Amino acid sequence: MTDDPAEQRLMEALWRRKLTAAEEADLAEWLAKHPESREGWKMEAALSGLLAEMTPAPVSSNFTARVLQEIQRDVLAAGSRRGTNAGWRAWLPRLAFGAVLVVAGSSSYHFVRAAHHSRMVDGVAMVSQVASLPSVEILQDFDAIRAMDRAPGADEELLHILQ
Repeated sequence: MTDDPAEQRLMEALWRRKLTAAEEADLAEWLAKHPESREGWKMEAALSGLLAEMTPAPVSSNFTARVLQEIQRDVLAAGSRRGTNAGWRAWLPRLAFGAVLVVAGSSSYHFVRAAHHSRMVDGVAMVSQVASLPSVEILQDFDAIRAMDRAPGADEELLHILQ
């Protein structure tokens, strides 16, 4: 069969009911243009005729409930076949994810600690290389500390102009 809309329309009409005279004329015209589809149409017509002759199977009023019960029974039977080891296997993905989180957290904690320690070591090394620090003797003499240059205060005149 093709994707031709005329063929599709006729096919759907054949599935639902017997074709009318106008539809049969359209079908004959379409089959004249597409002789390769004639065998497929014959099979479809025969199948539709057989299905129309069949009596519908009686379906119980609680059909859906019975189907769902059967599915539930199959699921329970499959669960009992797995045995007692099935319980812990359900937790394996969760445990694996938790282990990954613990390892990642521990690794990042140690990385941050190592980086902080490295920055402290670099700071101490930089301070130890500075030659302009006063000697320890000066730092022990309070008068010498007071005599050290103090940072100049704010320029009051400039502040007054800026306001």
